[in-house]
Amino acid sequence: MHQEANLAELHGVQPQEPLPTLWPHFVGLTHQFGKRQAAVSLHQGLSWSYSDMFDRVEELSARLVHLGLQKGAVIAVSRQ
Repeated sequence: MHQEANLAELHGVQPQEPLPTLWPHFVGLTHQFGKRQAAVSLHQGLSWSYSDMFDRVEELSARLVHLGLQKGAVIAVSRQ
């Protein structure tokens, strides 16, 4: 079974074009809906507009760059 996974990796189809990212779509939504509600957490009492969420994403991005991540790096987010 492990060998099959290796073969799939070796012979898998690679995309010819870079895969699109969510960023352009998210920026467009932010410009279009700015102050409209984007995310709500009732149990935390939080409500973020698209502009609020954009600001938080930009802040997280700056922190990751400060930690040494570069454009194109792949990360995983896990909450334990």
